[in-house]
Amino acid sequence: MPLVRPNAGKLAISVGPDGGWQAAHRHSWWLRDRRDNGLGIHLISSDSLWLNTVKVRIAQSNDSLFHMYKLNIARSSNEADAMRLAKNINFGIVQQDSVVVLPKGFAVSSRDQFRNQQVMIVVEVPVGKTIILDRGIRLYDWFSININGGSEFNVERDWRENYYYRINREYIMMPKGLRNIKDSTDRAEEEETSDDDE
Repeated sequence: MPLVRPNAGKLAISVGPDGGWQAAHRHSWWLRDRRDNGLGIHLISSDSLWLNTVKVRIAQSNDSLFHMYKLNIARSSNEADAMRLAKNINFGIVQQDSVVVLPKGFAVSSRDQFRNQQVMIVVEVPVGKTIILDRGIRLYDWFSININGGSEFNVERDWRENYYYRINREYIMMPKGLRNIKDSTDRAEEEETSDDDE
């Protein structure tokens, strides 16, 4: 999706409110696997699931502009059905100047059924520009479920996808990648102090 150029040259990625689904479904519950680990699947009614299988990746832009891409993913026995399921994912993104607001998750109806639906967001940051990530992003849970016959299932998580950056910290895109501005400032101050001591 095209992004309007932020006035300050800085972009903040935030996670918005749940849209009222939690309050409307007080008797809903999270599914858990056989090891009693919480999953990002929430039963909100007899015919609807709420998923937070979302991943946010930060990459370097090839030009001087911010870019954002959204990829809806679903599995099925054939490509046409998988594309239809992916297209039915409603994950609305809103930009308010320098703030991009992402939903906490998305709903899947019984009509579509659970087919490991996921949403990947790629944000491209130009060199010299900065980005801040809201703590709500850490609540996203990227996983896939494999059914092993009967009622048993395995949950596959890619632990390499854990966010390595600190939340609510400002990062700047450098030619060699993303760098924490505070850490960079602290390092520069340490080097300056070291030079003064010599």
